[in-house]
Amino acid sequence: MKRLPPLLVALLIVVAACGGAGETTTSVAPTTSAAPTTEPPIIEPPTTASSTIGPTTPPTITAPPTSVEHVSAYMSVGGWVAPVARALEPGADPVLAAVTAMLAGSTADEKAGSPSIHGVAEDVELLGLTVANGVAVVDLPKEFDTPTGTSGETQTLAALTFTLTEFDDINEVVLMIDGERIQYFGGHGWDITPSIDRDTFMANEGAFGAVAVCEPAWWLPVTSPVTVAGYAQGFLGNVMFALYDNEGLELASGEVALTPLAVDFATYGSYEISIPYTVDFAQLGAVMVWDGSAGASVQANLVEQAIWLMPGSY
Repeated sequence: MKRLPPLLVALLIVVAACGGAGETTTSVAPTTSAAPTTEPPIIEPPTTASSTIGPTTPPTITAPPTSVEHVSAYMSVGGWVAPVARALEPGADPVLAAVTAMLAGSTADEKAGSPSIHGVAEDVELLGLTVANGVAVVDLPKEFDTPTGTSGETQTLAALTFTLTEFDDINEVVLMIDGERIQYFGGHGWDITPSIDRDTFMANEGAFGAVAVCEPAWWLPVTSPVTVAGYAQGFLGNVMFALYDNEGLELASGEVALTPLAVDFATYGSYEISIPYTVDFAQLGAVMVWDGSAGASVQANLVEQAIWLMPGSY
């Protein structure tokens, strides 16, 4: 039996609310998820309950979210970029809400949590946003162009790019600073012309570790079956995964092979799994994905994300 790391014990964090709307020139409200070209593998949950592992006392948790619609704002979680869910207010533009939440950064409780969640930007104003022909043009103030170190530059650009390209009709991002298009970003001169996209970050490590979970986002309320998707370094060959409830009981586990990316010199491959589960009430659980090359018990390069497991009536 794999042992659940102490993520659920440490989660005393209040689920954060979506940030303010901000000001834009134009915004487009695309759909929020793409239909997969192939059916992901379906992993059947165990027919009998597993024995309790990890903590014997469930953590103190807040009430489950009431919002049905959410957006993903990418932030720095434990040193790597990961999506964090924010509630979408009724009538709000999803693209605008996602970018605004990313620029607002994390809450005080998220910063104090384990792992710590930090925004790649904090309280940065969105000056403008237009979306047309698959390209999002974002205008930000000069303070956005001042990250620290090469890792800070990589994660800042990756968070902006992945937040925007979560939407079906955005494939590329063009960054402007104070109304002017720039060629180089940060003190180390990231060349971001003519545009940046997800492939920009697939040829080297910096935004993500060996394993990354891009879906579901932190704090996202999910229903069965939950789709788990992301990236992992291609030489690993496969990843292993597990889904746990609030008491540390394993709801499902398995292994899935990586799909190579159609990118020259790609370091990463992608994966996608559909995991059925059953819970009787809403509860904070955890999805775990790790390097499968060393076997199930090693759990190398483990990534955990806390999510709300909702019953079928949600």
